[in-house]
Amino acid sequence: MQKNVAQLMRLSHPQGLHHPPLGTQLKLGALSLALLGLILVLTGATKLPGQANSIEIFLSPDGDDTNSGLSRDEPVSTIAAAHEILLRSKPENDVKIWIASGTYYNQRVKWTFTMPHNSIMFLPLDEGKPPPIFDGCSKSNVYSVQCDGGTWFALRESANAPSNIHFYNLVVKHYGTAISFNGNRDSPSKLAGGNTVSGLAFIEIGNGYNEALGPSTAAIRLVNSNRTKIINNKFLNIQNVGRGSKLIHALYLAHQSDRNTIIRNRFENVSGDAIRLRDVSNNNTIVGNTLIKSGAVGYSDWYCNKDVRSDCTKRSGECPSFENVFRDNVLDGTYQCKQMEISKLYQNKVPQSCKRLFSGAKRVNAENNRRTARPCSLT
Repeated sequence: MQKNVAQLMRLSHPQGLHHPPLGTQLKLGALSLALLGLILVLTGATKLPGQANSIEIFLSPDGDDTNSGLSRDEPVSTIAAAHEILLRSKPENDVKIWIASGTYYNQRVKWTFTMPHNSIMFLPLDEGKPPPIFDGCSKSNVYSVQCDGGTWFALRESANAPSNIHFYNLVVKHYGTAISFNGNRDSPSKLAGGNTVSGLAFIEIGNGYNEALGPSTAAIRLVNSNRTKIINNKFLNIQNVGRGSKLIHALYLAHQSDRNTIIRNRFENVSGDAIRLRDVSNNNTIVGNTLIKSGAVGYSDWYCNKDVRSDCTKRSGECPSFENVFRDNVLDGTYQCKQMEISKLYQNKVPQSCKRLFSGAKRVNAENNRRTARPCSLT
């Protein structure tokens, strides 16, 4: 199974993010420490590449949450334990959470620790081995009802500052939702932004793998989350079954989720529209993605219009999104393997209470997108 996942991903560690061999030290050569100190003073530099200026936490499937988690010899086994370590220690430097190869079963975390001026990175530890897998099912019976759904990683942020959470080269499977970056939808200044999701594989997200679960709305959900990068990921079998089949999206950008970048992702077998925007989510860039057997349209924009609906829950009401770019994407068939429409605005009228970004602002700028001649030919 791990071999198949590795073949699916075909990913490598991001440049500069490999874990250094233990015992590696900064080599100064002939440059004396005194001269180095003088250079730092003159240039105002505070860090050099290779310095031990980041906090490191280690995860392993064979770890124990009673361990310190601060060395390879004492890894913890859950992301929740890594979160507790950060809550206790409150580091002020970058954090690298190194995740050993293997499968981590039935884990979920509600993450609240962030640093506006430093990054928290989740990284594979073992170069050359299959990527770490987070499986929402139990170890004993991964294909039974012992899969609880829910959200693997739910960030809750309420500060007017970046949250700086970065994921690289992992596999997440068998969850209702994989990642949810949650700012406050009713307070634009309380956001969850500046995050990265790169090189991940999301497999069997929703309730398609377990009909006993309720339907989901997204594999990755952004709520009031801006400047997040979603790059080079694979989304496979993102599905709800039954009446909720159209409710799930691989990416759901909602409630003031602005200036996000969605580039070179592959979406395959998604029962709802793969990319959905909602409620004043402006200036997003969606470029170079491939959509195969996914939803009904390539780009879709929806909002709950209080002028015509009585079930809207946001106090201030919702409004359309503007000036989003949908360009150079390949559209290879709807979920029913029919020709895919490039874009759709589910409400065309702009309510009087809503304002455009500027006079003449467009809802979407769709350019150079290609629909395959034969739907679902790329599978």
